[in-house]
Order: sequence, then C-alpha cells, then structure tokens
Amino acid sequence: MNRKGALPLIAILIIAVIAGAVLFSSGKLNTGSLVGYENVYKANYGHLCCIAGPLETLAGPRYADDVSTTSCSENVDECKLIINPLGPFPSLTIGTVDVEWNECDLDGTDCVKRTYKLGRNDPQTYTIQAGKKITFLKGGLAYDYRKFYTFERKGAVYDLIGEENGKVFVSNGCELSSSLKGKVLSGIPNIVPKGDRYCINYVTDFIQVATKTYTYNGQNVICQARSIYTIDEETFADGSTRNIQGNKIKDVECCPTESNCNDKFTFDTTVERECTYSTECDNGGDLYPLTQTTAGYFVCENGQCVKKTKSVECTSDAVCQTRHGEGYICSLAEATWGTCIKAPTGIYCGDGYCDIGESKSTCPSDCELECMANEKLVTKEKRVDCNIGFPVYWGCDTEVSKQCKSSTINWLLWILIIGGSLLLYIFFLKPLLQGTKFGRYLP
Repeated sequence: MNRKGALPLIAILIIAVIAGAVLFSSGKLNTGSLVGYENVYKANYGHLCCIAGPLETLAGPRYADDVSTTSCSENVDECKLIINPLGPFPSLTIGTVDVEWNECDLDGTDCVKRTYKLGRNDPQTYTIQAGKKITFLKGGLAYDYRKFYTFERKGAVYDLIGEENGKVFVSNGCELSSSLKGKVLSGIPNIVPKGDRYCINYVTDFIQVATKTYTYNGQNVICQARSIYTIDEETFADGSTRNIQGNKIKDVECCPTESNCNDKFTFDTTVERECTYSTECDNGGDLYPLTQTTAGYFVCENGQCVKKTKSVECTSDAVCQTRHGEGYICSLAEATWGTCIKAPTGIYCGDGYCDIGESKSTCPSDCELECMANEKLVTKEKRVDCNIGFPVYWGCDTEVSKQCKSSTINWLLWILIIGGSLLLYIFFLKPLLQGTKFGRYLP
C-alpha cells in the first residue's frame, strides 16, 4: 500500500482512538470510575417561608358608636368582620336595625356604601378585603343604630417562619430583617412572597463531606450513604468557587469506600482486599447469616479475600423451632455452626455448663473463669434432688459449680491438718497408748 493510500486509514484509526478515549472518560463505556480526590462540601441551608397562621382577633370587640372606623391593614389576605347585636332594639325597628358603612381604600378613595339587616339575636360575619377600611354610619333616621351592635375583626396573619440548623424562628410580618437580608442571595425581595410555594432557601455554612470523586454516565459525582450526588460549582460574591454536593441522582448498592464495593457502586463477589490469612478478611473468615438457610464467609485465596456461601440448616433459633418444635436451638459453635441441636434442659446461668449464649463476661460461674496467679480453677459436683439420699444416693441430679481457689490457702490448710494431727498424737494419743501392749511399738 502506498503512502497516499495509507493516510485515510491512519486518519480513521486516530479518530477511533480519540473517540474511544472521549467515550471512556465521559463514562459512556463504564457506569463509574474513580476520578480523584477533591474537596466537596455540603451546604447547610436556612429556610424562609411566609405562612398564614390561625384565625386570630385583630381588633375588638368595640362599640360601633365609640369607634366607628376600622381597617384591614395587617399582613393578611382578608379580614372577618363580626357584628354582634346589643338588645333590646327600639320597638319601632320591628326586631332589626340597619348596619351601614362606607368601604374605601386605605387612602379614602374608591368608596362603596354597604347596608345589611341585623336581627336582635342574629350575629353576622362579613368579609373585608385587605387594604380596605370601613366607617360605620348611623343607619337610622330616628336612632343612631351604631349603639345597638359591637364589632370585632379577625384574620389569619402571615408571619415569617424560618429554620436554621434545626432551630425554628418566627418573625411578625414577612419583611426581611437586615440580618436575614444579608444572608440570602441578592435579588430576593425585601418582603417574602406569601405561601409555601415561594419559600426561600439560603446558605448558612458548609461542611466537608467527601474527597473521593467518581464518574457516573459522564458526570462527576460523590457517593454518600449509598446514594450518588452531583457536584455543583458555586461561585460567590468575592469570585471564589467551591464544589457543593448537589441533587441526588439515585440510590446505589454501596459506596466504594465500603469494603468489597467497586467503582460501579456494587458489591463484588471477589473481594479486592489483599490478605495472607482468612482471618484478615471480613468477619475474620467466620460464617455469618445471609438468609435463613445460607451463610457467607471469606477465605484468602491467592492473596485476595474471596466471598463464598454455604448452605446450612439454620441461622437462627426461630428456624429450628419451626422445623423441630420447642426445645431446639441453632448452634453457632465452630464445629456445628448452622445446625439445629436439642437445647440442654434447664439451661440457666449457674448450671455448671457454658451453654450457647453464655460467656465469661455474661456467666462466669458456668464458663471458664480467669483465675489469678495464686489461684486455680476448681470444679465441684454435688448430688441434689435425690429420690433416696445418704448413703445410697439414688435418682439424683448433679449440680456443677466452678470457682477459683487460692493455692496458698490449700497448702496452709494441709499444713494445719498435718500439724494438728502430730500435736494430737504427741500430747494425747501417745501418752494414752504407752500403758498398753501397743506402747512398745510407738516411736
């Protein structure tokens, strides 16, 4: 092939290599791979909402002839105006009086006159929109009807409810204070919009959450608590930037910082941990439950910890009791791990046997005691609950006990016994026997 004919082929190969490298680095050929070490932070956020509280009394009750003007000017959507009749009504009113007011904007413009009939035992509630004020009128020709009723005004006031680091605070009204205004981003209005649809989040501080970063489908991610998150670069007013933990992408099986977890966020059957002995692997190489009838364990093969499984009869006492009935337990002893065995009758701490579930710390009277240097472990058996006692001892149970005995005390006891026997012989038995035919044999 001449040089001119080879040039297109070389160009194609170069393009293929470059394309493969781009695909590999972007994660299209692998779902995850280690990128490197970066400082990634999680932002702690504050939260602000302008939320309406419960209906509360804003003004009143007032006598309408004493206070004839009221306004719905608080941080509310509307006010409830409650009119309560005061009796008795004048006889000429035939049981009702007229409640009249002028309803205007707060600046006194756009006024509307409203008239309602009020019965002597019939309180009424009317709705006044925010930004309106009303002025009660006399109503009657012969009487000032305002003296025959009182009014009160209620409303659900909007307050600024905030939260920082788990602490909730409430401010009257929804206007930002100077301290809060300094925390939120520029462009936020001085008054937070009403309703939970317009809540504002703002950054309070940062905590470092990770250093290892990975790629997932072409983007850098971090793995925290078995979930992967985007990494967002935040630019601050001073021009500095910081990598921030962003939105959660998905939950995963594991994070690569966990044992036996690979860069694809899944557990490997072959453990990548190096080893010399199986005891260096997870769980020290011992069996551990996976399911009711399956156990897992790790062995060291060719310098690597390898996960294996084994079928067993049980991994809990409940399995044995279901299969064989009460009185059976699942053995966790090394030689019989995962098999159902008949539980010894009368298992309790103090029966002299170190049963399953008992240990030196939980039941030292049954399990091996740790005696001191001048002590030795002594096991004693005692016959109890006999059908026939001394001297036959028939139909007895055996009670076993273990205790540490001081060897010094034992030797001292023997010295006392031997010494006491010699003294008894010298001062009592020997003089007594010297006058008999046995006396000639005495030393």
